[in-house]
Amino acid sequence: MDAVIVFAIIMLFSAIAWHFAVKSYGIAVLGSTLTIVLLFQLAVIISAGYFDPFFTVALAALAVLTALITSIIGIPFLLSRKYRNH
Repeated sequence: MDAVIVFAIIMLFSAIAWHFAVKSYGIAVLGSTLTIVLLFQLAVIISAGYFDPFFTVALAALAVLTALITSIIGIPFLLSRKYRNH
């Protein structure tokens, strides 16, 4: 359960920071996804004390989930920029 909370906190703050700082929706999703996946895997390594042998599988699954959620978090930023420019 602790890992889920850490993942949610890292994801929320990273997604908001990337979407706030970067104007391009796609680059913000990509940057946020990479940041979240790498920080979460680093937290797992520090917590477990060793490098997980299934690192690549976890990385791929986490990247897909993170990209989906980060895309959803970015929708209000995308709409805000779209309507502000008109």
